[in-house]
Amino acid sequence: MKTKQLHFIKVAIFALILSIFPVYVINAQSDKDKATAALKRGQEAANKKDYDLALKEFTEAIRLTNSMRMKSSSSETDRMLALTYSIRASIYNMKDDYDHGIADCTESIKLDGSNEDTFNLRGRMYLEKENWDLAIADFTQAIKINPKLTQAFFNRGNAYFFKGDTNRAIADWEAVLKLEPNHAQAKRNIDIAKKQ
Repeated sequence: MKTKQLHFIKVAIFALILSIFPVYVINAQSDKDKATAALKRGQEAANKKDYDLALKEFTEAIRLTNSMRMKSSSSETDRMLALTYSIRASIYNMKDDYDHGIADCTESIKLDGSNEDTFNLRGRMYLEKENWDLAIADFTQAIKINPKLTQAFFNRGNAYFFKGDTNRAIADWEAVLKLEPNHAQAKRNIDIAKKQ
């Protein structure tokens, strides 16, 4: 699962750098350029599994993007800030720092509540903290945004199972198999749940 998070970070940073901001005529040392550079350095650090340095760089990108937002708020700036919070939350999750990760996801959702991956990520951290109801709520929201998000169905099934709701857990894992018929973990979880 951590590998998928690194992939999410790479894709998110790439998308952010290439498409979030409109082109402005600004000098080379603008907050936008500095934020973009911090994001790149954070990605490089995350790729090397230097999560402390990645956190430092993503925190700097958040600071700079907040500065830009205060000067001139726009939907693009809000989306960049939301995505950067979500990326930093992924790093906190990798460090098992769920409280900070959840807080970052919450900030991201306040800015842009349309990213299913952020709801899924926060749900996984709630799952780690054994807060089944909040995990289920986040996975449900992720599914509402993207009904084909296999991982959200799988995760929600796990939350239902740990909560003791075996029937709903099995239903979610069966939904996973409809989307990905060879999903070995979902098959295994169904077998375990049916034996109880």
